[in-house]
Amino acid sequence: MASEKFRYFPKTDTETEKVLEEIEARYREFIQHMPSRELRKIMSNISTGHSHIGKEVVSRNILLTKKEMGILLNSVIDAEAGDDDIINPEGEMAVEQITSAMIENAAELIQKNELIQAALIGCVIISVIESRMGKVYDEGWTFQGIIKDGFELLHRISRQTITNDMREELVAECTVAFNSRDDDNRYYDNEWKEVINALTKNV
Repeated sequence: MASEKFRYFPKTDTETEKVLEEIEARYREFIQHMPSRELRKIMSNISTGHSHIGKEVVSRNILLTKKEMGILLNSVIDAEAGDDDIINPEGEMAVEQITSAMIENAAELIQKNELIQAALIGCVIISVIESRMGKVYDEGWTFQGIIKDGFELLHRISRQTITNDMREELVAECTVAFNSRDDDNRYYDNEWKEVINALTKNV
């Protein structure tokens, strides 16, 4: 069940580092089970800490907690931000590669009826990207597209055959994400309300 309040940003840099180290360890475990010896050799030379490819592999293939996803995605955005903390269009596209991998992961989860985990991916993507919308050039078209994809994912989930208990949990998770946003970074109130209403209709 969703917690009463959740933030997608860690409290300290030490906490961030610890979580990223845990993600790296899970990545190392994952590549050890790759069927190709040559591929294992190649991927063993890639880390999630310094490689965009490593982060993309994790995002596509490994189930992360809500907190882990938030920290990973924020680490990608931070890496792409310039000295002025602004993300240029090329940086936005690099971030989109990660979110696209996350959404592909979520699509497979939907096929397995693991709807809560799939919804968490959508909630994290939207919440993190929405919080950084003020840090992009112009209107951040790529970031807008990422958020659109996140909401489409949540609407797709709302159309699945869902038990009342699961639907209540989905509503709770989306409500937590909606309420956890800072007042200065609330650009998608209507879209959040539409998703919550779509999930609430049979609760």
